[in-house]
Order: sequence, then structure tokens, then C-alpha cells
Amino acid sequence: MVHVSWTDAVAFCHWLSQRQGEKGPVVRLPTEAEWELAARGEKGRKYPWGSSEPTDELANYGRSVGDTTPVGSYPDGATPQGVLDLAGTVWEWCGDYNGRYPVEDESDPTGPRMGLSRVLRGGSFLVIPRSLRAACRRGDNPELRNDFVGFRVLSSSSGGLGP
Repeated sequence: MVHVSWTDAVAFCHWLSQRQGEKGPVVRLPTEAEWELAARGEKGRKYPWGSSEPTDELANYGRSVGDTTPVGSYPDGATPQGVLDLAGTVWEWCGDYNGRYPVEDESDPTGPRMGLSRVLRGGSFLVIPRSLRAACRRGDNPELRNDFVGFRVLSSSSGGLGP
């Protein structure tokens, strides 16, 4: 799904959580730390698939296709845990405000408590290879709607960002 603002994505998560009922899973956007852990893994991969540079078999980037592609179109670009499409196709909204990472050493850090922009991760079909790195991040207006911005959800019952 594209042309979805951060505000729209959060509203969808709330709607889906409510639809699941009291005993259902809570659905939300991942934090930036959760997204990055899924992409880098505990060993700190450079890209979701490992250390090899991007190719057209691993991700949709660099205007090679010129548009979004269906989920799962790049199975070779999955993480070792099987998480698909963390690099390329669309930038993905995270729950955090955009800002500096906390100075103190934390596990599972959260972003700033306030801000004007929200975090996007993962690159898109328009970006150069460098923007597909698991460490690449950007911030944008939470009302941005564009054909290169989307989101994924995290469910309390799924245990992570996987399919």
C-alpha cells in the first residue's frame, strides 16, 4: 500500500487492533530499533540479506522497475529469518519521531519524545544502492503521501516483523 501517511498508517493499526477485539493482538508500527534489528540481525548485517552489494535479484531500487512491486518479488533479498522486502520498493514508516539516537547505550532504544518528522526506513524503488543499507534512515513529514512511501505492521502475536 502506498500513498499512506504516517497518520494514516497509525489509524490503520488502531482500526485493525480494535477489529481483533480485546483478546486479539495489538497491531502497531515497529519502532525504529525493532525495524533495524529485523534488517541487521544480531550480527549487524550491512543489508537485510547480508553483506553483498544490491542487485536486481535482491531488491527493487534505482528505478530499474520504475514502480513498486508485489510483496515477495525478491525472495533472495529476504533476511535469514525470512523477512521480505526490508530494502527497496517503498520507504517504511516507523513509530518513532526522527532525531538523534540516544547517547546512552540502550537495548531497544526509542526515538525522541517529540519532533516534527517521523522515521522512514528501507529505501524505495527510486533510491541509489547506498540507501538500501540496513542503517540508512530518513525523516519526513508525518502527513507525506507518496508512491514511494508505505508501511508494515508489527503484531504482538507475531513476535517480530516477519510475514
